[in-house]
Order: sequence, then C-alpha cells, then structure tokens
Amino acid sequence: MNNNTSASWISQTPVGTLSAWTHALYFEFAQICYSYSVSLPKPLIEVCNMGYMWGQWQPERRMIRISQSLIEKHDWDVVVNILKHEMAHQIVSEIFNSNEGHGPLFQKACEWIGLSDEFRRAQVDIEHDFKHWKDKPTEDGTDKLLRRVEKLLSLANSDNEHEAMLAMETVQKLYERNTIDSVKSQKKMNFVYLIINHKKKRIESVSKTICSILGEFYFVTVIMSELFDAKKQERHKIMQFMGTRENVLMAEYVYFFLFQRVQSMWAEFRKTTGAAVNKKSSYQSGVLSGYRTKLAQIERARRKSQQQNTPAANSNESLLSMNDLALIKMEQEERDRYIKTVIPRMTTRANYTSGYDAETYSTGQKDGQNIVLSKGITSNHNGTLRIE
Repeated sequence: MNNNTSASWISQTPVGTLSAWTHALYFEFAQICYSYSVSLPKPLIEVCNMGYMWGQWQPERRMIRISQSLIEKHDWDVVVNILKHEMAHQIVSEIFNSNEGHGPLFQKACEWIGLSDEFRRAQVDIEHDFKHWKDKPTEDGTDKLLRRVEKLLSLANSDNEHEAMLAMETVQKLYERNTIDSVKSQKKMNFVYLIINHKKKRIESVSKTICSILGEFYFVTVIMSELFDAKKQERHKIMQFMGTRENVLMAEYVYFFLFQRVQSMWAEFRKTTGAAVNKKSSYQSGVLSGYRTKLAQIERARRKSQQQNTPAANSNESLLSMNDLALIKMEQEERDRYIKTVIPRMTTRANYTSGYDAETYSTGQKDGQNIVLSKGITSNHNGTLRIE
C-alpha cells in the first residue's frame, strides 16, 4: 500500500524497539488468522523505512513489510488495518493463486478478514485522505440529533427535579425513536466502533459497570479487548463501543460523564465522611447501581405512560408498539452482524465482584439516584461529543 507523503524524516528507532514491533505484528497476524479462520502460512514480517509506502506484500520473498513511520506516527489500530491490507494481498497470492492487484479477488480477501473500505484502496494518504469517522461530514441527520440532545440536557441542569427527570426521559426516548426510524428507513445502517483506551493493563470495575449500563440503555455493544502500545511496547486493555454513529457518540459522552462523576462524588464523600480508601469500590459501585436503578425507573415510567396513552380498542396503536419492539430487535441483529465482521470470535466471561461494605454501598446507591445526565455536551463541526 502506497502513501502520498514525503519521507524526509530520519528514524532513530532503536533496534530493540523494531524487534518488539515486529513481534507484535506477528502476534496480530496470528490473531487475525485465528479470528477469521484463515489458514495462511506465516510470512516474514519486516519493519523498515519504506519511503512512500505504508506496507507491501512481496510474493517472491513471502514477506510483508510495514513502515516504521506508520508505527511511529499513527495509532496501532491503523497499523493493524494496514497489516490486514497486506494480508489480503497474501491471500490473493497464496490461497487464490493469483497475482491481481486490487481487483475482485482482493476485495473478496478483504471481506474475508473484515478490512474496512477506507483501507482497501491502493493509495491511502492517512494524514489527509484517511479520516476517523468522527471527522467525516454526515448526511444522516446525526448533527441535528446531537443539537436536539444538547438542548434537552441544558434543561437537565434545572433545579426543578421534575423538569430534569423529564429531560433525561426525553433523551432516552429520542435515541430509541431514532434507532427505530433508522431501521424503518431500510437504508444501510452506518455502524462504527470507537476505542476507549485508558492506557492501563486492566479495566477498572467502575469502567466495566458503566459499560454494562451503556449496553442496557444506550443501544451500543461494548467489547473488552486489548491493543498494543508501540511507544510503551506493552498491551493495554481497551473498550470498544459498537453501534450506529449517533449511538456510539452518545455512549462515549455518557461513559466519560459517569466516569468523571463517580470520581468526583467519591472525593466529596471521602472529604465529608473521612471514609478509608478501601471503601472506594463499595461507594462507586453503589453510585452506579443507583444510577442504573434511576434509568430503569425512567424506562418503566415511560412504558407505562405509553400504555396509558394507547386506547385499548385501537389495535393499530398496539400493533405499532409491537412493530417498534421488533424494529429495535432488528437493529440489534444488524449490529451483531457488524460486530462479527470486526470481531468474529468473542468469548464471554463471568464478572466476579468482590464483597462490598454494605453501608457505604447503600449510601452510594442513594447518591447515584440523584445523578442527572446534564449539560456539558456539545456538538462541534465534526459531530464529536465532548464535556465542557
């Protein structure tokens, strides 16, 4: 794969680092083969200064070459996609027995190993042509939805508890309706994934709990995985949010909102009560349990309100409600199919929780039910949600 940028830099990367990067690429190669059930013989992999190229498959030498500059300048997720591009060429050579470039067989190979469209081209200028999906303009109404949510969450800052709760309820209803309408439109749904990486070797229990809340109430699927850090030469545990663009953006906002809120609430609780550090997990888990309970209450109240507003004799209204539930299920099925193209083999693990301090946990639950998802959300030119 060629790039369009000038190679005017001189790498000072130590030999030991190059060796670590090469070892990591062999690991990724094996994982891709395993995940997508590809019986591809292991090639030579070389990390080197490639000038105008990001990667290259050399069939006569059975070698995949990856650019040092690529690894030094870009996220490992991008590096893995370039590796996949070259693996697709290897599949064409060694499985399909062809020497074609980027034709139909190459596209078939890309489908096989789940390579996204933007990495299938012969030339990719990552700095200019390739953009993260957050930075791409949209024509699907996402920005309009974000502006509506921003206005609603402004209301959630209100001291009026009823008004704040109504705003949160309306946000949930808005995203549910948007999901239903997306399926109704019968257009191809724009699924994306977003990596949350705290650069740690383990995912904190508070993060796992927040992710569970997101999966239950915010129309996304969260996958726990890991990603190599080329600078630190170590693998970090990550969370991948998967869903439609608008749902993933909202989930990202809610994640960081809750993550920061539970930290600040613990700091305040400890300051006022003098609680020991070992009570932190109990309090924060209680807070998130309380917030989850609040979301469930909002959901039940909204469902009850819908039923009361639906005349029993009006079968069409009842049918519509049943159709809506069916459409939500269809979105989940479409999302699951998308996830299988990105992560075809997944294992589920039981979550084991340590014992909590009952009193601290109970206090956290009560405090958590007072959390209101509120202003601090804005949509900028690229549709990114951020905390003010």
